Amino acid sequence: MYKDYKNPTLEKVKSITYNPDITFIKSKYSKESLVTYIDFFIKNAKISLEQKDKNQLNVLLNSDFPTSYQEELFGIVNLKRKNSAITDSKGKEIKMANSNSNSIGGKIKENSNSELEYRSIENQTVAFTNNANIKGDITYELSILTDYSTQKLTKQDVGKTIVLNHLKYEVTEIASNKIILKKLYDFKYDGNIKILLFDKNKKLIVSDDGNRAQNSLLWTGGIDSTYYDFISKNPNTTFDEFKKNIKPENVMPKNPEYIMIAAVSNLDNEFILYEPEYNAAKEFKVKL
Repeated sequence: MYKDYKNPTLEKVKSITYNPDITFIKSKYSKESLVTYIDFFIKNAKISLEQKDKNQLNVLLNSDFPTSYQEELFGIVNLKRKNSAITDSKGKEIKMANSNSNSIGGKIKENSNSELEYRSIENQTVAFTNNANIKGDITYELSILTDYSTQKLTKQDVGKTIVLNHLKYEVTEIASNKIILKKLYDFKYDGNIKILLFDKNKKLIVSDDGNRAQNSLLWTGGIDSTYYDFISKNPNTTFDEFKKNIKPENVMPKNPEYIMIAAVSNLDNEFILYEPEYNAAKEFKVKL
């Protein structure tokens, strides 16, 4: 990130027609309906275990949505493990991997090649144990994308306070292809802020890589105040000077005070920061 702050990495880009319906995909159902679908999913959730290797178990959570819930789940529904309280047969605590992944499926209707009768999700994570006789419970969160927070900005908005997904930030710096946001809250950033950058003709600037052409985001990273204060006040510092003043914990902070958002091109024109809002969500526990 140090090198990129000094000499921004810019991609080969192209301008495309901006279509908000493609960028801002969300559920077509009301929050009230989504809550009933979530409750149905929770009621039918079950966990199964599979031996991955001699020291690891795959922990698989499976459940279905009701037949009345008919929309594409990919990019809209998020299922993740929050925490766990599980032990082996001797009462020893079992740790689980931080990462988990989802597989989306369902049952195809009779006399149809693709139309689904109902949709399902399987969440997979790993427990570090060689003992399949485990007990306890695991807490998950199921959330559905219902809306977006958006903020239109230009270089003149440095110093402005903005709100994204109900959280406040101060626009600290806008330079080259980056915007620096200072968090105005204490807990760890766990969001998903993205950026839309426009050219003079109001077309959307995106990466020329066809797999990344939905928005103008290059990357997002967290930085702490020590790192930011040094690098912003010493833009021409050498790497040796940087290493003398910045400790490893400043580069990879657990709870960074600043969020750095890099776009695929320089922020010369109006741009939009946006973040999805999962306003239909519930945590739930499943016993093993």
